Amino acid sequence: MKNSKTTCYPTFTKAWIPLLGIITALTFSCSGSNFLSNKTPRPFTGLAETGTFFSPVPRNQGFTHDGKYWYISPDHSTIEKRRLDDFELIESATHPDKIGGLFYDPIRDEILTCSGEYKWGGKAFISRINKDNLEEIEHIDISAHTKQGVNAIVRLGDKIYVGETAVGSSNKPKSWYEFDMDFNFVDTVYTHITNKGEYDWQDATVIGETIYATDHEGFVYAFRAGRNGKLTSSDRYDSAGGYMEGITQKNNRFYIWKKGTGIITAELK
Repeated sequence: MKNSKTTCYPTFTKAWIPLLGIITALTFSCSGSNFLSNKTPRPFTGLAETGTFFSPVPRNQGFTHDGKYWYISPDHSTIEKRRLDDFELIESATHPDKIGGLFYDPIRDEILTCSGEYKWGGKAFISRINKDNLEEIEHIDISAHTKQGVNAIVRLGDKIYVGETAVGSSNKPKSWYEFDMDFNFVDTVYTHITNKGEYDWQDATVIGETIYATDHEGFVYAFRAGRNGKLTSSDRYDSAGGYMEGITQKNNRFYIWKKGTGIITAELK
């Protein structure tokens, strides 16, 4: 696997300075966790629906895209590839490993998912999936670092974040875990103990430097990653039980599975 690194891109800007004439200034814009912004993130005050993208649609575990195709997990054993503009089914595959939330990893150009046994002490794993043929590239057991099954996964810079789900464990802690880009465990970065369903993450996506995650009670959470990798909750939005499954974004617009409707579009309030 490739080693973790930060990528910097040069930018040349011409400017007029008295006595010196026209000079060219060289600056760099960089990607990677070492360059997370110090700016105060926009407060998360909720989501405003802007339309219905597709209806009806079966309940889905995860939802993502690579700019050309949607990738959907309608149940815990199936992953589908659908055309971006009209949602037409292109290909489908069944996996022996469970399929949970989905996230397109642009660095590896592949689909990430995670799942496991949704009980206290249950196993957990990450799966890397080939986006072209939907076959599993690698099964990565992360049970040594988790307390139960996992369901939400994203990449943010050079870090992979994975969120637990505890369907069968009402008042057990549910955590997010950080892994490096080679899937080596780094740390537990967020933990919360609540009633069953709340903080019980299902799927997640990223806009800018913020992770947005759905849970099984219909809440959408916003998390900000610090320079040390720890996650801080910005707040959560109550969709009244509507948004309990897949979530992704395209051009900073959310696409979310809504109970009884299908896939809706939404924007930040």
